[in-house]
Amino acid sequence: MTNNRSNNKNGFMLLELMISITILGVALVICIQSVSSFLRVSKTSHNITVAGHLSEQILWGVSNGNFAAGENTGNFGDQYPGFEWKVKTEHIDNYIDSVDITILWKEQGIAKYIEIDTLSNRFERKDE
Repeated sequence: MTNNRSNNKNGFMLLELMISITILGVALVICIQSVSSFLRVSKTSHNITVAGHLSEQILWGVSNGNFAAGENTGNFGDQYPGFEWKVKTEHIDNYIDSVDITILWKEQGIAKYIEIDTLSNRFERKDE
């Protein structure tokens, strides 16, 4: 008599194949979630960088006297759609202003913002 079981070891069993497909499926889901998370974090990082740049522009405008003392609001138009700003300036003395800058935007329907509170020199403009 010969044993037929020893002759069937050349291929995969159905159970082994199902386990392999399950492992590959789980690995694929993890990879897709990682890529999705990376893209979300990358977008947030980009928006924070843009907001920092825009706050620098606003601070430059405050230093040059382009904003009246008090609260001012606005947006950046078509160049930076979706970004808005709020500026609150308060004169401390003849040459120093207290400046609170807030840059606002939305990501996936959630409001995000950065705030910068600083002091700024006020330059006197000379009429030419």
